[in-house]
Amino acid sequence: MGHNKLVIGLPLVVMIGLFAFGYFSILQADEVPNEQLDERTDLYLTLNEEENHGTVGWDWETMPSDGLVGDDYIEVILYDDDGEVIKADVQQIELQLLQGADSIYTSEEYAESEDGILLSFPNASEDNLTYGNRGMIQFSYSTDDHPVTHGEVRYLHTWTEHGGIDNLSLSQDRISFSSTDPDYWVILRSAVMEGRE
Repeated sequence: MGHNKLVIGLPLVVMIGLFAFGYFSILQADEVPNEQLDERTDLYLTLNEEENHGTVGWDWETMPSDGLVGDDYIEVILYDDDGEVIKADVQQIELQLLQGADSIYTSEEYAESEDGILLSFPNASEDNLTYGNRGMIQFSYSTDDHPVTHGEVRYLHTWTEHGGIDNLSLSQDRISFSSTDPDYWVILRSAVMEGRE
């Protein structure tokens, strides 16, 4: 009879211990306010000269403690050897918001910005899905005579409702919103064309 108590008691103690560990791990999950999320966001741009193809990706390392609201924007700018902006013709573009390996939102809409191309996407949390915290943009382009040598990606994150942006630029000195000025930050990353490093 004493052996039955061990067979029943040991798994019960292990289950209670695992539950308590999981509960306290969730309570201590790493969260930061939206104002500090820029320090915890991975953003990259890769360019492939042979295929005239580019990829932008972003991933928040943590979720904001003050929630997900508003729209975010990404602008991609391409440059030549002299550092002059190249207006490329976008042949194909797709923005995907990801949860794990699954695509939960896609869009092929973009606008020509003052310096390049501009895309927007929602930030939201609904039905166990989070939109905006992780995503990827793949695009192909053609240019006239000037070869692309490097590029830049600008990522504007907002965390309050707003009516969109007025002008089509994410340059810090030109950002303007339609209605109220929301809280936001912008991060930049540059990339050299693969094979030119």
